[in-house]
Amino acid sequence: MPSGVKALQEENRALRQASVSIQAKAEQEEEYISNTLMKKIQALKKEKETLAHHYEREEECLTNDLSRKLNQLRQEKCRLEQTLEQEQECLVNKLMRKIEKLEAETLAKQTNLERLRREKEQEALVNRLWKRMDKLEAEKRSLQIRLDQPVSDPASPRDISNGDTASNLSSHIQTLRSEVVKLRNQLTLSQNENKEKNAPICIRREAYQGGKSTPSTQTATGGRTA
Repeated sequence: MPSGVKALQEENRALRQASVSIQAKAEQEEEYISNTLMKKIQALKKEKETLAHHYEREEECLTNDLSRKLNQLRQEKCRLEQTLEQEQECLVNKLMRKIEKLEAETLAKQTNLERLRREKEQEALVNRLWKRMDKLEAEKRSLQIRLDQPVSDPASPRDISNGDTASNLSSHIQTLRSEVVKLRNQLTLSQNENKEKNAPICIRREAYQGGKSTPSTQTATGGRTA
């Protein structure tokens, strides 16, 4: 067998061995790369799952925190509404009490002013009547003194000039007495009218005070006003 052919066979065998070795090495590198990629893919999947789980936990925590804050805000809102309602009710009650007090004071002042006005009018009327009665009583006493004088006493020039006689004096006395009776009747009538005027005011006062006054109190009030 020639040496050239043998050399070619040896070279061919060496090439085949090199090819097998290269193919084996390529397969090993490919397997290494594949394993490395699979590890990276698994690591990425695991990281992705970890991130997803972490995101879900953060989202759940955030949702719970927001829900808790929302509940707190709702409770605070309800509490503020209740407090505002109570304050408004307290303010309204306080204002109503002040209004009722002012109305009562106004009614009492009006009643007092009306009573004082009637008392002044009545006092002025009584004073005028008393002055007139005093004047009539003085004239009555003067005429009575003249009437009681003895008949034998001589008449004074003034009496003669005035033409006063016993019958005229008696008639004058009767007239004065009638005037006195008339004035007394007017005084009684004025007092009765004042009592009638005071009656509606007493009734309004009793109605305003809730009917607390008794009939005896109303009668006593009417008597004092008269």
